[in-house]
Amino acid sequence: MRIGDKGSPTLSPGVDDNFVDFLDERFFVSYLSGDKAAEGGNGLVFQINNQNGDVYALKLSKTSRQAASRDEEKEKRLARFNREISALNAIKYDYNENVVGLIGTGNIVIGRNTYDFFVMEKCDYSLSSYLKSQPDLAPSQRIALFSKILNGIKYLHRYGIYHRDIKSDNILVQDDEPKICDLGLSTFRNDDLDLDDVGERIGPTGWFSPEATNKFLVETTLNPFNLNCVIGAKSDVFQLGKLFWYIMQGNLPLGQIAKSDFVASTNPLLYSIIRKCLLHSSQRRPSVDKAIKLMEDLFFEFGL
Repeated sequence: MRIGDKGSPTLSPGVDDNFVDFLDERFFVSYLSGDKAAEGGNGLVFQINNQNGDVYALKLSKTSRQAASRDEEKEKRLARFNREISALNAIKYDYNENVVGLIGTGNIVIGRNTYDFFVMEKCDYSLSSYLKSQPDLAPSQRIALFSKILNGIKYLHRYGIYHRDIKSDNILVQDDEPKICDLGLSTFRNDDLDLDDVGERIGPTGWFSPEATNKFLVETTLNPFNLNCVIGAKSDVFQLGKLFWYIMQGNLPLGQIAKSDFVASTNPLLYSIIRKCLLHSSQRRPSVDKAIKLMEDLFFEFGL
């Protein structure tokens, strides 16, 4: 591998130069698709395979250890990358089929710089591409799909991990099972290390919770109305509400929404669950456990 024009790792022209040593084996590195790596805020995702036919996904930090030691912003980027590893390590030995599984970690030296990486399950689809490939999914199937994601978030919350970046791109699908991925913006319930800057934008555009918007807009002000800027468990619930809406009808609920905007189903309980998750006040939203309880009634109505 080599350093690309943007200063991040990329593949070398020579195929034999693209490898990592992992689990006492040599794995060859390639792109997941197309001619470039899948890119997130702090990492690049490649495909790796060995001679035995084992295929995984490798997420490689954009930032080297050396660069992080010289630059405060890059130090923070590497810290977020390692936070994701910490979150996946915390759940590694209690596998949940709806959270992408960690295989292991390592590092690679490119030139004079050392880059950390971790290896995880490889999935064939993002949620968006899966739904496009399955346009005839019945409402009951879409509800069941969301329910699995909801249970995956419950599992993370049980370990004190708040995702904070729930969106369609961060849900993968393998063999019809959704798998939550990309914990790069996650935080731990009782963690003393706060990587969030005051006024920082946390989360994806279009999927912001009200408290994430407050943090970005008012946390650097006097905030005389004491607007909530804490992005935690109920922020995940808000993003789950958006995700449920997206799974059901393919767009996002933005601004002032009404029942007439939700055209995927006329079932009043379905809309009611989504609406409760999307309440502006985090205190009024249901917890993940309460949302699961509400889903049980919905399952009954849809014969699940």
